[in-house]
Amino acid sequence: MTRVRGTFDTDDDLALARLRCSLRERAWAGVHDALPAQWRVGPLTYDPDRRAWTVAAVGPLPVGPGQPPECIEASGEDEIAALNYLAVKLAESKAAGRLEELRRRLRLAYLSSAEEWSRDRLGRPLNSEEQRRLVQDFEASVCR
Repeated sequence: MTRVRGTFDTDDDLALARLRCSLRERAWAGVHDALPAQWRVGPLTYDPDRRAWTVAAVGPLPVGPGQPPECIEASGEDEIAALNYLAVKLAESKAAGRLEELRRRLRLAYLSSAEEWSRDRLGRPLNSEEQRRLVQDFEASVCR
C-alpha cells in the first residue's frame, strides 16, 4: 500500500498523531509560561550520537563583560521530553530568582530598621563596621 504524506493507515494512527501534536503544543506552552521576560528559546536540535533532543533558552543580557548571556539547556529522549525538562529548569531558575529578590528586600528592611533603631537609641547612624556585622549576622541567621 502506498502512503501519501499526511495520511494515516488507521484511525489509531490518526489519534496517535493528534495526541503527539497536542502533547508537543502543551510542552511548548509550558516552556513559554516559564520563560522569564525578554528571554528567547532556540530551536530543538537532534544529536544522533547522543540520541537526544536538545533545546535552550537564552537570557537577554550577558552575565559579565565579554561573556555570553545566561543559557539554560535541556535534553530529552524526544522533543516533548526536552521541552518539558526545559520548562522545569526555567521554573526552578525563576523560583530561585524570586527567592533571592525576597532575601535582598528582607536584608534592606532589616538594615533600615537597624539604622532607625540606632538613630533613635544612640542618636547616630550606624557606622560601616556595624553595618557589615549586621549584614553578616543577618546572612548567618536568615539566609542559610
